[in-house]
Amino acid sequence: MKHQQQRSFLFLLFLTALLAQFGRWQGQINEEQAAESGSNSQFLLLYVPLLLGTVYVSGLMGYLKVFRPFKGVFISFLLVLTGVGLFRGDVGAGINNMASITLTYSIILGLTMLGFSLPFRRTMALLVLFIAFIFLPLTTYIHLTKVGPLVLFPDRLQENNLRLGGLLYYAHTAMLLGIGALFALEQLIVSRSKSVRLYYGLIFLTLNVFLLLTDCRSSWGGVGLSYSLLIFLHLSRASRWKFGTLVGLLVVGFYVNEGWQTIHANRDYHTSDDMLFRMAIWGFAVEGIGEQPLTGYGTENYFAHNQKAMATDDRLRDPHSATLSLALQSGLVAVVLFYWLYGKIIRHYNRFGAGNSRPMLAVGLFWLLAPFLWGTVYNGAAGFIQILFPLTFFLSLLHPGCYESRPEPRRQPIQPQPLTTIPLSYERLPA
Repeated sequence: MKHQQQRSFLFLLFLTALLAQFGRWQGQINEEQAAESGSNSQFLLLYVPLLLGTVYVSGLMGYLKVFRPFKGVFISFLLVLTGVGLFRGDVGAGINNMASITLTYSIILGLTMLGFSLPFRRTMALLVLFIAFIFLPLTTYIHLTKVGPLVLFPDRLQENNLRLGGLLYYAHTAMLLGIGALFALEQLIVSRSKSVRLYYGLIFLTLNVFLLLTDCRSSWGGVGLSYSLLIFLHLSRASRWKFGTLVGLLVVGFYVNEGWQTIHANRDYHTSDDMLFRMAIWGFAVEGIGEQPLTGYGTENYFAHNQKAMATDDRLRDPHSATLSLALQSGLVAVVLFYWLYGKIIRHYNRFGAGNSRPMLAVGLFWLLAPFLWGTVYNGAAGFIQILFPLTFFLSLLHPGCYESRPEPRRQPIQPQPLTTIPLSYERLPA
């Protein structure tokens, strides 16, 4: 128990240190600021040895064997991410890219092993605690003091955008609140204690209220469908088809309404414009990928040097898609290996995870949908959301506690019954 308390404290401490380094303490109010990155090299060179040293001294390096079923594709993915920069022509930039991604994945693996050393439910509880009681108060304070008041559905055309971002870009804040609420919902469903259910119920409601204040509608969709899948997986088979039908009707109704708004809405703003805006960005992103499909552009902002994109709209600075962002950074081979790796992990969990519900599949769906319309989540560069994504994915779907077999019910020994009747086939035998 003492070791668990120490590791729990270290887990929270290392997460908080990352937030302190990568958080934007002056207030995250626009996308241009989100693209700015200060020098993290000194922090990483101090943080990584401390983290890995703690893991090594604690005897936790053995948890790397959890990745053994995926070591081939995992190593290939990391080699492509780190090595592809050497083929772009600028060796210095390639080495910097290699070092940044290597340090980032060292942090991810170190924190993952630390989380694996704790019971599964305790790890989930620590993640919820960090998001609800450390990240949310800090990010709300920064928003209120550096940006402005909390506003539901703020006017996006204002220069000082009031969507809740705080320490992170508002879309990344939405993802963090969403994954925290998803873990809180899971803890709420499985708990049998009234006080514990009340605790997680209040956290779940609070995180969702602040999620609305981010006004990040793409994350809302990913979060809502992830909640639905989690609840669906915990239902009995008899109830699943009713719940699935209800969710399906709601999704169809949503898209019918969006289509109606697209036809009749004012072109100055609203969801239809958001989608048209993204389609323009994606078109330029696909052109850029076609020019350098194997190597990508590294950490260089492809859009900032695309005169055609800037002439079309000076807001076209980000691919607004995690998949396209990864392709622009590291090439199409990295994208293929990325989906192969994470697909294998989901398949492994679905086949061998303990229990019948496999509830953590909802985490896989969340990290597929929430970043679908936002970039720089999958690219492995040093950043808080870039670290939190694989960390929560690995802890949810590969934690040893997810694969503990349930004890079989004790079978009562079969007592031989005395033969009280004569078998019919023996009744007419001759004496």
